[in-house]
Amino acid sequence: MSSPLRAGLLLISILLVPVLLAGCSSRDDLPTNCPSVGLLPDAADLGRYRSTGRDLTDLELSARIVAVPALCSKGPDGAVKTTLRVAAILERGPAATGRAAEVDAIVSVVDGTTLLDQQDYVMSGAFPANLDRVTLTTDEIMLVVPNTRANPASRKRVLIGFRLTPDELAFNRKHGVR
Repeated sequence: MSSPLRAGLLLISILLVPVLLAGCSSRDDLPTNCPSVGLLPDAADLGRYRSTGRDLTDLELSARIVAVPALCSKGPDGAVKTTLRVAAILERGPAATGRAAEVDAIVSVVDGTTLLDQQDYVMSGAFPANLDRVTLTTDEIMLVVPNTRANPASRKRVLIGFRLTPDELAFNRKHGVR
């Protein structure tokens, strides 16, 4: 075999080795970077009013999401398992008639403008007799976020907010976050 031909075959084999080895990689070596976690800007606060008005004396309940700690680990088939909890401070308003409180929260996973998953959670508790403010935390929420080399989990977002009525959403958009 001539020297230029041998050199050409050697060069081709050197160039093909990384391509062939890339085909041997598994989903196990995908990075487990967390998706970004954030609040839905118009749904991070809740003001629930009695039907007769919208001033402070009509406020039954106000709530604000205050923390969303999250951890990530390897999930099935290369996905990223994201575990989080949602914490909210609830305040009993002057128009409240009882001591029980319940708010609905949503947790969504989005990829750009595409909704991949959305789950509803109920946060409920009671105000002790001597307190008008409580902090509630959801049970552990587990999400499995798709993860590929072309579209890693770190490019996706987990968005959290309260499940608002159309009136509550309009109020938040008009008055901004509290």
